[in-house]
Amino acid sequence: MLSIDDPAGYGEAHSGAVRTSRDRGGAPGLANMASVSDSDRTLKDLRVIRWLAIVDFLLLVPLVAAAVTDRESVVSVLGPIHGVGFLILLFLCVRGVGQDRWGWWFPAIVVVTLGPPGSLFGEHRIRRDLGEGAGQRA
Repeated sequence: MLSIDDPAGYGEAHSGAVRTSRDRGGAPGLANMASVSDSDRTLKDLRVIRWLAIVDFLLLVPLVAAAVTDRESVVSVLGPIHGVGFLILLFLCVRGVGQDRWGWWFPAIVVVTLGPPGSLFGEHRIRRDLGEGAGQRA
């Protein structure tokens, strides 16, 4: 059965949760040091994704309003800017998968929601999984 934690149905070993060096078979003695740096790098990547998603969302709102009111001049300016923001968000999410920071569910939800909403949801979920949801350092 597919779930948010395991969207591909691979089971515990391939869950969509954030992974650490210990999960990837790293040396047990170095796991704490590596997981701290992995966690810090993941949080830094998530901050970039969050701010880009917020900016892209702030562009998306007037873009949709302009599209609904048939203001082509505004759409022709904001559309490509939103498109570039979407592609950058998607790239950052796919790069995180390649760096084994999170599962494929994150880029998939970015595509399905057309960018900012999925990026903000994924960023929040991963931050919560890292114990950072309340803004506290673990």
